[in-house]
Amino acid sequence: MSIKERLQVFLVGMAIFSMFFGGGNLTFPLWIGIETSSTAYSSIGFILSGVLLPFYGIVIALRFNGNHEQYLSVWGKKVGQLLIFALLLFWIPLGSGPRCNLLAYGAFSCQTGLDIPVWVYSALYSAVVYLLTYRKNQILGILGNFITPVLIFALFFLIFSIVQNDIQWSGSPNSNWSDFYSSFLAGYNTMDFIAAIFFASAVISLIKEKQKDTFSIKFVFNACIIAIVLLSVIYVGMITVGQVNAEILSKVSRDQLLAHVGRAMFDEKFQILIFVIITLSVLSTSMALCLVFSDYLRNSIFKEKLDHKTCLFISVFISFLMSLIGFESLATLISYATGALYPFLLVITTVAFAKSYFKPKIKDTFVSAIQLE
Repeated sequence: MSIKERLQVFLVGMAIFSMFFGGGNLTFPLWIGIETSSTAYSSIGFILSGVLLPFYGIVIALRFNGNHEQYLSVWGKKVGQLLIFALLLFWIPLGSGPRCNLLAYGAFSCQTGLDIPVWVYSALYSAVVYLLTYRKNQILGILGNFITPVLIFALFFLIFSIVQNDIQWSGSPNSNWSDFYSSFLAGYNTMDFIAAIFFASAVISLIKEKQKDTFSIKFVFNACIIAIVLLSVIYVGMITVGQVNAEILSKVSRDQLLAHVGRAMFDEKFQILIFVIITLSVLSTSMALCLVFSDYLRNSIFKEKLDHKTCLFISVFISFLMSLIGFESLATLISYATGALYPFLLVITTVAFAKSYFKPKIKDTFVSAIQLE
């Protein structure tokens, strides 16, 4: 493989990593680290559901050339359409959207010490998201290109700063299993399995751009490995950070965990940088999610009878209303919903994947697009 090809693989791997990585995702490994008695077993459980399961979703989506409507409709078109609506509604305005609002609020409260009502901050935050997104300008790409490398650097700096601490890698057999199981369920809360289904078309377009409208199995595999390794290292690192700082963080609300880690580990100037990074990270995530849901509303629900600005307002407003229930209540709701939804979604996608092999009529053009090396 030439240097140019390796660079392309790395860039695609970083892009895939960026799609699944956000400030919100870091809350769960920190929380796991605080509660765990076994870093190793907790890390394995979280990586299985929070990293490998989403990439399994990408593999299935690639099989159907990113056409999620095709494989989610394996039990009928109406069932598929209802499932798509439920997934997008739960993932964005009822889940990740308000979670971003509340994480931004938590970082603000931690950094400034101001005790303003959550509805006031969430209303202002929602207005900013709407104003930055309603024209579909380039600020989303600019934020993403800036935030990801800076946040990765800050996280690795944080992780390496605690490697000399004593870390409990294994507990008793009973606690090991308990840590594994609870961390596995916590990995659902990233909702990246759902994200993989709807982001797959962007992954395909990116790979085609780098591979001149063709697919190479080796190229796809290597790019995914880069993203998987990066996500896994950061998640294991943050679980470790949570465990080492458990005494400090155990009384901190989950929406303020990352901000408090910054305050505990860095001096005042760097604390401000951590606050800015967290805020921009969740802001860029909010913008991307609202764009996805507003486009879905406009094209699939209202059949272009409503314009982009109105559909975007609906998306932002629902997220605002959901943020009013608070982070803990929202986290509990997401936990119960993903626990019920993920097994069902896993069955549907696996059945569709199997049928694509055993029923040639529904094989997608992805098969003919692959160039075996």
